[in-house]
Amino acid sequence: MKFLIVEPEIKGHFLSLYVRNVIKSLKNQQIYLLTSKKIRNSNVLNLIKKDYPELKILITDELIYSKNKNPLILFFFQLLNFLKIKKKINLLNINYSFDHIFFTNFDHFDKILCFYKNPFNFCSFSGILVNPRVHQFYGKKNYKIKYLIYKFFFLKLIKNKYLKKIFVNDLLFYKFLKKLKVIKKISYFNEPVKLEYFKKKN
Repeated sequence: MKFLIVEPEIKGHFLSLYVRNVIKSLKNQQIYLLTSKKIRNSNVLNLIKKDYPELKILITDELIYSKNKNPLILFFFQLLNFLKIKKKINLLNINYSFDHIFFTNFDHFDKILCFYKNPFNFCSFSGILVNPRVHQFYGKKNYKIKYLIYKFFFLKLIKNKYLKKIFVNDLLFYKFLKKLKVIKKISYFNEPVKLEYFKKKN
């Protein structure tokens, strides 16, 4: 199985913890890591390559972010980031034919991803939703519109037939999804993340 991990950032736990443990949980798989030029010579990546010399490194451009927190501007930047990642993955897929794609952070483009029925040319995908916010607005009168918008985006995303799993480490969010009865594609993890779903299937 050819497994692509997408992690273009070096912030927080993403490269040092999430990527390392995803690789560790995927035994006997052919693993590729799509990351940015900025990370290519980092100490963390050098340690990962030392621990997993069979790991193949692929390079993409860095994602771009807006300091302006206006929702429409943030949505626009999500679109730019998604199109950039989508184009790169689809080009790579021509040569590598990935079986599955794992994103260590869906938050970069989750609001955009939900509008694409087949975002990665028939390739299944999963990932971590780092900052799910829909449950934070539930039941709050002043945030009813925000709640409905976030709920719409999330429910549309999990209905995508190519999406296999969303991993979350927010226990309140996981309990909230139980109330909505939409946890079929949701896995709760308490650090570190382990992809038991894929270990069972292979």
